[in-house]
Amino acid sequence: MAISNSSRGLTPGVCTSTTRPTAPYEGQLIYETDTDRVLVWNNSAWVVINGGTTSYEFVQKITYTSSSTFSKASYPWLRALKVYLVGGGGGSSGCVAVSGGSGGGGGGYAESFITDINGLASSVTVTVGGGGGAGASGNSTGGTGGTSSFGSLVIATGGTGGITGSDPVGGSGGVGTAGDILIRGGGGGCFSGGRQSGAGGSSVLGSGGAGGGGNGGSSVTAGTANTGGGGGEGGSGAGAGGNGGSGIVI
Repeated sequence: MAISNSSRGLTPGVCTSTTRPTAPYEGQLIYETDTDRVLVWNNSAWVVINGGTTSYEFVQKITYTSSSTFSKASYPWLRALKVYLVGGGGGSSGCVAVSGGSGGGGGGYAESFITDINGLASSVTVTVGGGGGAGASGNSTGGTGGTSSFGSLVIATGGTGGITGSDPVGGSGGVGTAGDILIRGGGGGCFSGGRQSGAGGSSVLGSGGAGGGGNGGSSVTAGTANTGGGGGEGGSGAGAGGNGGSGIVI
């Protein structure tokens, strides 16, 4: 250990985990460049005093509601990233006068904790999946929601649109396809008779729109994310469905 000047204070010995001092003295400090840890010798063993690379401090939250680019150089202090995202919700179907529409599926969810910052590309493409379009009045299927992604590291697909007609089916939830935690979005509700529309499917971060007797409800914002659109009209006339909600990347 050395004291170089009053502005720098204590400077621990610099080494690696395999080149520690062979004859340490009690209270000696070292900094390991390969583990990013500070240790002290307690006269019988080296004791970690800062937690090293397994200890992280939350610094900043970045929310993307539209597609963009993550630039690593903008965060020179970066040691780890927690990325979580949801795909776009599927749109609900339209319907004819004698039936209700089916809800779109909720977007899939994916999450990952990234610690290899050196291996992370200098620029990462961030894609926010759009919501699926509403099915038009009549027997019209809702659109599929878009895929959200953080490069190729964290990816979740959008929910599919609701289907109406002689064999109505609620949209399927999207799926997480890349990341540490992968969760399927909720399925859309199906027309169940009596002109009752199906609700939109939910995702991990939000709720789908409710089915009802009017035109389909668009997806509901719950916190920071949107999900599948609500069911189409279940009233006495034909009606359009509801739009799926956009995805999000955090």
